[in-house]
Amino acid sequence: MSLIAQQKPADLVTITSADPSIEMAYLNQIIVNTPSAANIGHYAETVREKALMRSVLAATSRIQEIVHERGRKAAEILDAAQSELSVSESFGIHGDAGRRNAPR
Repeated sequence: MSLIAQQKPADLVTITSADPSIEMAYLNQIIVNTPSAANIGHYAETVREKALMRSVLAATSRIQEIVHERGRKAAEILDAAQSELSVSESFGIHGDAGRRNAPR
């Protein structure tokens, strides 16, 4: 029966004690590569960065479409492009500004 099913702690020591056939190096590798709450700030920052990159990519695609529209003047295109990129600013493109503006 598994340690979790028995509501016992499952860590490096208890798992190797419960099943000596499991290699310590393998378990250590799992522990090292498994996210934990201790690193939540780092994970949140990584998610925020990826969201910002997706936002910028989406904005550049929309800007490309705007540029190829016929009959628009350069100043209009520039205004539209700046407007598209300002959406990315809410993700914190300028440091901590996005954190203050981000929804909670």
